Amino acid sequence: MTRAAHGRTAAWLIVTCALALALGACGGSSEASEAVKPVRITGTGNVSIPSITVVRGSELYWHTEGSPMHISGQGLALGGGQRAGAAIVPPGTYSNVHVSARGDWSIEVR
Repeated sequence: MTRAAHGRTAAWLIVTCALALALGACGGSSEASEAVKPVRITGTGNVSIPSITVVRGSELYWHTEGSPMHISGQGLALGGGQRAGAAIVPPGTYSNVHVSARGDWSIEVR
């Protein structure tokens, strides 16, 4: 693995853990897990994310400035060639998530 590729993988692992923490998956008090904070992931171009864990039903919003985007992974298929949209995402761990887009994009889980 190249140093650049390793850096991207490490960054996405940190984002994945941050996403799980924000959604209450990494323990903590019940008070903390009741207050779900939105999590925003941003990138440019095609990107692979090792996994996204959602501990309760949430809304996932996506947006891109470039061409229409696709978000896919184990149990996840969103975008459908649209530049923006939203979907309800049931609890679970979505593995091997791939964002396919040209230009800058963002995903937000609320």
